[in-house]
Amino acid sequence: MTWMYQGREHLFPTSELNRHEMDEIYSIRGREYQIMNMVSDDAVTFVELIESYPAEDGRFFRTPLVLVLEHPKDHVSTGRHYCDPRLSHAGLELQNILAAFRGRRTPTIVINHEGISPPPKTALS
Repeated sequence: MTWMYQGREHLFPTSELNRHEMDEIYSIRGREYQIMNMVSDDAVTFVELIESYPAEDGRFFRTPLVLVLEHPKDHVSTGRHYCDPRLSHAGLELQNILAAFRGRRTPTIVINHEGISPPPKTALS
């Protein structure tokens, strides 16, 4: 996976996809992905989402981002994250981010430690 921003040590930092790293990252209790928009063809999927997760000090981090996932042989072979990592630690409330989604105020899918679920019936606040 490649992060399309200036990292601490490298421009466009990368990591290899491995099961241990994925288990560690995605097992954070309270981590949630709100999928706002998604489009796909046979080889590439674009996902616009809001990633949210709790910090150890009680703050909550939220990041609007776009993922580009390449899957030419029915599995993800590589991908890119497009975001501004400074927003993660800016203390944004969910309604601040949702304001950018003019016309759509609820996600199409919500993914968290409990699995995948349809969005709530009412707008998120």
